[in-house]
Amino acid sequence: PDPARRYREFLARLRLCNALYGLMRSDVVRRTGKLGDFPGSDIVFLGELSLYGTFVEVPEYLFRRRFDKESEVHNATAENWQEFFEPSLKGKVSMRTWRHQMEYFVANSQAPISIVDKARIAGIIARNCISVRGNLVRELVAAVRQRAAAAAPRKRD
Repeated sequence: PDPARRYREFLARLRLCNALYGLMRSDVVRRTGKLGDFPGSDIVFLGELSLYGTFVEVPEYLFRRRFDKESEVHNATAENWQEFFEPSLKGKVSMRTWRHQMEYFVANSQAPISIVDKARIAGIIARNCISVRGNLVRELVAAVRQRAAAAAPRKRD
């Protein structure tokens, strides 16, 4: 029942977003930010749902997920996913980790939980930022390099 514990468990346990294929209360889904239009929005959506209540797993197999070598999931890059969601961003640096952290903070601020729980979860998200700091730095450096390259005067032939 503790939202902070649910959120911590979400961050610790999430690998594939299989829970997205389960049943959800429509009244809760309507109150969320819903599934976004950015790479990994399914992860953020499940994190947000964890702030609204518990998940229940049925102890029998009702879902089979197939992966094969030709699957888009195995062959996709961050850039491919970004282009899929927003074609106008083709060739731009993907700042997926930054976007996720920002969306986690937004979801937390809008969740129907106490201010104390919001503060606890903000701390969990901040610690998560520390744990993914390598990705955050890489994305920032790539974005700065891309901006610098775009701003540099071009040599004439």
